Parts: sequence; C-alpha cells; structure tokens
Amino acid sequence: MHQLSNQANFKVLILLLFLLPSGSSAQLLQPFTQGRVLDARIEKITSARTTDPLGALVALDSIIAETLASGDTLYTISALMSKATIFGHQANYEAAYDNLWRGQLLAEETNSLRGRIIAYTEIGRYFSFYKRRE
Repeated sequence: MHQLSNQANFKVLILLLFLLPSGSSAQLLQPFTQGRVLDARIEKITSARTTDPLGALVALDSIIAETLASGDTLYTISALMSKATIFGHQANYEAAYDNLWRGQLLAEETNSLRGRIIAYTEIGRYFSFYKRRE
C-alpha cells in the first residue's frame, strides 16, 4: 500500500513538472520566503550574485546552516536552489546539480511536494548540461 502511494505521488509530481511554466523557478520559490525576516537577506544575496558570487555563496551557506538548525527546511531548500543558480551561472554544473539534489533529498525527507517540484524542475535543466545520471 505504501509503495502504491509513493507511485501515485511520483506520477502527480511528474505531471506537475510538465504543467509548470518554463520560466525561472524564482516565482515558485517566492511563497517559501514571503513575510519572513530572512527575505531581506536573500534579496541582498540574490542581487550580489553577479558582482560577488563567492560572497553570495558564503552568505547562503550561513543561511543554510541557520535554517537547518532551526528546522526551517523550506527556507533551506530555497537557499540551496539559490546556490545552484549561482553555480549554474558560473558554468559549475556539478556543484549546481549537487545543491539541487541536496534540496530534493531534503524535500523528500520532509515530504514537501513544492520543494520536490522545484528541485526536479531545476535538476532537469541542469541534467542536460552535466549529463549526470545518478
């Protein structure tokens, strides 16, 4: 019975992936962070990713550690997706892909459908660049 439930969830997830807009996942991540104190930090980091990508990555690592410690897994997933974006813009697809998988695994662990949708969408985009199959 549990396996059937997982198969049904997976089919719904795949269906949703095809129905999602092809634009940036930033619109999908917005509900994760609206109304939160950390919004200002992530906005500042996002705007600095082109001028200071290393600083943005360090700041995101700090947010990831902080949100994991507090149990805010949705915000952790959001920060991991942001790290993947920065690595992707640097053509470091391996690091981008690894952060996406960390977010996906965390979404699976916490049973976050929204997190899984975002992670799988982004993983699909990077898959074509990195050609990674595991």
